[in-house]
Amino acid sequence: MKKTKYSKQFLEELKKVPIVQVACEKTGISRNTVYRWKLEDKEFSKAFDEALADGVAFVNDMGESQLLQLIKEKKLLSCSFLA
Repeated sequence: MKKTKYSKQFLEELKKVPIVQVACEKTGISRNTVYRWKLEDKEFSKAFDEALADGVAFVNDMGESQLLQLIKEKKLLSCSFLA
């Protein structure tokens, strides 16, 4: 398989879960390989940063959504986690 196929799979996983180790495990790529690609390939580095940011935003949105649902259910203790 080509690097492109592996790198695309890795970036898709990183968008879902913004944890490099988890994305590596799911795609069978070592962390060393990913960080070498990041150093050697400017396009991959940019895509990596964007995928990581997208993943972080996704996780934050999911967390906020869950907190808002708890507030709607009158579980107001959850408000303490909004700060």
